[in-house]
Amino acid sequence: MTLFMRDQENIERGLEQGIAESIKKTIAILRELGVDRSLILEKVKEKFEFTDEELQKHLQDIKW
Repeated sequence: MTLFMRDQENIERGLEQGIAESIKKTIAILRELGVDRSLILEKVKEKFEFTDEELQKHLQDIKW
C-alpha cells in the first residue's frame, strides 16, 4: 500500500465519520422537535440519497 492510498483511505474514513455524526445530530434535533420517526427516516434517505442498506448502516448506533 502506498502512502497516497493510505492517506486516501484515512480521508474517506474521516468523511464517513463526519457524515454519520451529522446525521445523528440532525435526527436528535428533529426528535426533540417532535418529528415522527418515519418522516425523519424518509427525509434522511432522500436528502443523502441513501439506499435502504446505506440508511441502516448509518442508523445502527442511533437511540430512538
